[in-house]
Amino acid sequence: MAERQSLRDLQSGTVANIAIILAISVLAIRVIEEVIQPLVIAVLLFLLIRPAAQWLEERPLMQGKYAHPLMPYGVLVALLFVVLWIASQVLYANVTAFTEEVPMLTEKLNEKVVWFEGISVMGYSFDISGLTELFSVETINEYIGDFVGSLASFTTRAATVLIFLLFIILEAETLPRRLKAAFPEDAARIEGITSNA
Repeated sequence: MAERQSLRDLQSGTVANIAIILAISVLAIRVIEEVIQPLVIAVLLFLLIRPAAQWLEERPLMQGKYAHPLMPYGVLVALLFVVLWIASQVLYANVTAFTEEVPMLTEKLNEKVVWFEGISVMGYSFDISGLTELFSVETINEYIGDFVGSLASFTTRAATVLIFLLFIILEAETLPRRLKAAFPEDAARIEGITSNA
């Protein structure tokens, strides 16, 4: 019978090595976070669009003479681009309309603040000086600038995700054959496990 070891039975050098490896792993993950996150998102997107792509593959249109196995993915990605483009156009129109109305809205807000400052309830008046600074044109423009910056960051990350997604889609068709060629004795066992799942 094998003897079990606990953590206190390990030599201090082994514990130190484990701690160093864990620390380096955590630091490496933090450093390559910009790559890992889009990769994980791309894998999840692939898992989400795979059933729809399989459904499209079974349609007669996708089984014609000029059909290609990657055509359903192209249709889905093109549809995603169209949806994102429409959403960006609507968002741009709304932000533009809002920025055009900011001076008028600021004047109305200032009128309401002046009216509100004049109110006295049981001898108490309201100090609204911080409110006018909070809703100034500069502050609103700063918020809009931050929003546009985060939108640009999202667009960059989305492009990275789409590149990863493209590679995953291209490799998804050939990966099972490669695994069978690399591990022929394990392929039957893995197929048995996945078919029973």
